[in-house]
Amino acid sequence: LSFFGPWWSIAVVSFVACYQLATSGKMAFGWSAFSGIFIWSGFSLLRHIQAEAPITQKMAGLFQSSISALQGVPSLGVVLLFVVLVSGIVGGFSGLAGYQVKQLFK
Repeated sequence: LSFFGPWWSIAVVSFVACYQLATSGKMAFGWSAFSGIFIWSGFSLLRHIQAEAPITQKMAGLFQSSISALQGVPSLGVVLLFVVLVSGIVGGFSGLAGYQVKQLFK
């Protein structure tokens, strides 16, 4: 996270952790995706609560103006939806990659 590193640091941590600990591809993807979602959702909520400027509303406006289905969704919900999607995919696939590299060198 931005407290400890760039946004993609969760991918490096997931890769290394699953290289060391995962016993199956399903476990590697699932736990890494869950961890990424948990950490980034919490971080996003913390930033939303601490923010003095309505950054969440501005970010959600980018998506709500181009996707009509998101017009009635609250801005925090829109931002969390995209945080969950991106962090789950990044974390999950990097964990799966760590497990697959371990299998490659077995």
